[in-house]
Amino acid sequence: MVMVILGILGVTLSTLLSTGVGAFMAGNKVADTLSKLRLSSERIARELRTVRRDPAATTDFDFLSRTPTSVQFRRFENNGVTVTTVTLDTSGTNLRLAYNTPPGTFTLSDQLGSLALTYWQQDGTAATSDANVAFVVIELSLTDSNGNSYPQRTRVALRNRQ
Repeated sequence: MVMVILGILGVTLSTLLSTGVGAFMAGNKVADTLSKLRLSSERIARELRTVRRDPAATTDFDFLSRTPTSVQFRRFENNGVTVTTVTLDTSGTNLRLAYNTPPGTFTLSDQLGSLALTYWQQDGTAATSDANVAFVVIELSLTDSNGNSYPQRTRVALRNRQ
């Protein structure tokens, strides 16, 4: 009789423990993905705020290329003289940030679901040239190992530095 009770108690406790550990691990995956999403969004926004004005056309921002899934631009370093080219692009499930000074490519996230960049004018209509870009909307979605998608939208106002 004692063995039967201990057996029932053991099965019940092992089921509870197994379920608890599974819930903890699932929660960790979600927290990890959301942390990567927040850090990636903030880094992209911070980089976009540093785009410089084009010296040849001071009304334009110095974008080398801007597409719905990537952007390349020039910015000044803190010394105000050195110009760095910044590239944000994707490769498979990797979201990458690259610099030419010093040269290097860094992975912001390895869980990329989608990236969409839209460029807006001051009046809220789509930008047609570098001269009228005032805002960039970043729509970033990361996917965890269970296939769950976590989207975030960030709107960045470009600085009006001359």
